Order: sequence, then structure tokens, then C-alpha cells
Amino acid sequence: MKTTSFFYNLVVILLFAGLSMNTVAARTEKKDRVEKVYSISSSGSLIVSSSRSDIEILTWDRNEVKVIGEITYENDNNKEDIDKLLKAFKNINAKSSKDVLDLDLNLIKTHVNSNTSLFKKKNTTAQTVLYNDDIISLAAANKIKTAYTIWIPASLAIKIDSKYGKLKMASIKGNVNFTLFNNDVVMENFGESGIFDIKYSSATMGSGGASKFNVFNGKVKIAEVKNATIDSKYSKFNIAKANDVSIQSFNDTFDFGTLNDMDISAKYSTFRIENNAGKSKFDFFNSKLFGKNFQTMEITAKYSSFNAADIGDTKIELAFNSEFSFETVNRLICQQSKYDKFKLNEILIEASFPEAFNTNINIKGTGVAFTGFSGNFKYGSINLKIHPNVEYNLNYDTTYGKLNVSPDKFKTRYIVNTYTYNSKTVIKGVNAGAKCNIELTTFNTSCKIE
Repeated sequence: MKTTSFFYNLVVILLFAGLSMNTVAARTEKKDRVEKVYSISSSGSLIVSSSRSDIEILTWDRNEVKVIGEITYENDNNKEDIDKLLKAFKNINAKSSKDVLDLDLNLIKTHVNSNTSLFKKKNTTAQTVLYNDDIISLAAANKIKTAYTIWIPASLAIKIDSKYGKLKMASIKGNVNFTLFNNDVVMENFGESGIFDIKYSSATMGSGGASKFNVFNGKVKIAEVKNATIDSKYSKFNIAKANDVSIQSFNDTFDFGTLNDMDISAKYSTFRIENNAGKSKFDFFNSKLFGKNFQTMEITAKYSSFNAADIGDTKIELAFNSEFSFETVNRLICQQSKYDKFKLNEILIEASFPEAFNTNINIKGTGVAFTGFSGNFKYGSINLKIHPNVEYNLNYDTTYGKLNVSPDKFKTRYIVNTYTYNSKTVIKGVNAGAKCNIELTTFNTSCKIE
């Protein structure tokens, strides 16, 4: 019984001791602030450099920039260190002129080791050098937090270099140039142009003009951008609306809402487009596209897949071991295909495969104005279902191939010539009134025409 009582009392003592220590620790935290005002032209520019600081940018109708800074620190450090720290904090490192305000909000310049020997370390102590060259202990430097609110004219151009912090910005009319490392950014609209270098960061933004993005391991969400040039790796993009985009991508995910023209080179990436798109050019390696309607497409693809609804004229320069699933295509020309699969619900005008090797093609239907299907095929298969109102001429030349065609198609108005020798077969079906031409040269290919 005494033992139980002893342990109970010990736990209570330790609990109160912990609470007391936390209370003391909480009481040692203190805050201070600084406020500076700088005159600037409304057509000027603001430059901000910061590390481990939170920054909020707001707008007003004055030709001034007001900076309000707040620092949180622990008062149990050496008083001399605290005095030096507050001195550096309150004397903001700023270069001001009529047109440019350059704010360097980095309190710390570097960390150094003192008491070192040429041959070996002796009693090494880490210290911190502030931007004004004052030196404080590393302990004091590690226990500070800084945050800044900056009021600016809305028309200012802004350049920000920020690391390990949070950035929040109201709508501005000026252009922006952001370099971000391990940041969390929420910004509203910006001006006619934007430059964004983003690493290990997330950025959510409103609408802006022509923009350049260099992104590594980031997350970017945009409401609307006029034109965008994007170089990205290991990142995620969500763009609700864009005009023209040019993309270099590696292992990314892109989600677009409304998009006009695009020029995309990608490896190991996925693209989803919710609404209609304009002229499109794709150079894909092991990548995927999911979309709806495209005005035109130009494609080079290896180990990739394309899934889309209605497409205008489509030209494929090279396809290798890829899959194409389209609802409706106006014209399809595939210059070179190897080990590919084509699943096409409807070809409206024509399809051509000048060089196809082990390619499987399934066309479930054609338009009533269908003018022809042609190609040179080795191995693989062809399944073509032609609109019942389309009459066609047939020119079929095969070695080791098979053709399955409905005999009813040639009962009236057709002159049919068939030539077979060893493994070679030539079939020519001519209808003087037909405007559609089927011209196939095959080697060991299975063909079915319905």
C-alpha cells in the first residue's frame, strides 16, 4: 500500500513539474514589431528576399510601401544576443529609390563554427552571423519566427525569392517573378506576365497573363492563364482555363478544364482535359492523354495511350507500342506504326497507314462521305465497317494474307477481278460510280471489310 502511494505521489509531482516547466517556457516567449514606410512610384517594382518568414502582400491606393514586421523569440537567451537580434530585425535591410524597393528580409547571413584549430576542432561552438555582421548564438537564432505584412500600390511589379515560408498575396495589376523553395503560396490575380520557379512548393493562384513555369516536385493550381510555357518534373498541375500552352513534362499529372492550343512533350506523364481543345501537338513517351474534342492533332508516341472523343484531322508521324481509342475522327493519317492498337468508333472522311507493322485496327463505322482507307500492312489485323450507303472500289494485294469481305457488296455494278498464285492474291473491284477507294497491300495480315 505504501509503495502504491509512493508511486502515485511521484506521478503527481512529475505531472505538476512538467506543467510548471511548460508554463515557464510559455512565459519566456515574447514578441516585437517594426514598421517602415518607403515612397515609390506606382509604376515601380518591389523586390523581396526572405527565408523562414511568412509574408502577406496587400494593396492600397498610396504611392508608398508599408512594411509591418513581427518577430517571436524566447527571452531566456543571452540578453546580448536578444539585443543584437532585435536591432537587426528593426533595421530592415532595404535599398530604396523612386522606382525600386529592394527588401532583404533575411535576418541570418550564415552559421559558423568558432574556436577551431588548423589541425583539429577544439571546443567548437556554433554561432550565427546576422545580415549586419553581428554574431549571436545558434540557440538564439533557432528560436525565432518572423512574419511580414507588406502594403503596396496594386500596379507594382513584384519579384520574390522565398524559402521555407508561407506567401499570401492579394490581386495586383503588376507582373510577378517568383522563385520559391519549400513554400506554400496562395495568391489572387496578377498582371500581364508571370515567371514562376517552383521547387518543393505548392501554389494556388487566380488569373494572369502570359506565364512561364519551371516546376520541380510542386503542386500548382491556376484559375486562368493566358499563355503558359511549362517545364515540369514530378509535379501536379490543375489549370481551369488556358489559351495556349507549351509543356515539357517528366512524370507529371496535368488536369485542364478549358484549353485551346497545346504543344506537349512528355515522358511518364498523364494529361486530362475536361472540355474542348484546339490545335494540339503531342510527343509522348510512356504517357497518357484523356480528352474530349480536339480541333486537330499531331502525334508522336511510344508506349503511350490516347483516349478522346471527337477529333478533326489527325496526323501521327510515328507510333510505337501505343494505344489509340477515339470516338470520331475526321481524317487519320499514321505515317509509321509498329505494335499499335487503334480502336476507332467512326472515321468520317479517310484513314491511311503508309507503313504499319503488327498493328491492329478496329474501325466500327465510317461517315456517309467516306473517301477511302489505304495502307501497307505487315502482320496485325484490320477490321473496317463501312457505312452501308458508301460504294467503294477495292484494290487488295496480299501475300499470306486473308480478306473477309461481304459478297453482297459486289453483286451489282461491280467488275471484280481476282488473281491468285501460290501465296499471293490480288483482288480488284471496280464500280464506276464509287467515290471511295480501299487500297491495301498486306503481308500475313487478317482483313475484314463489312
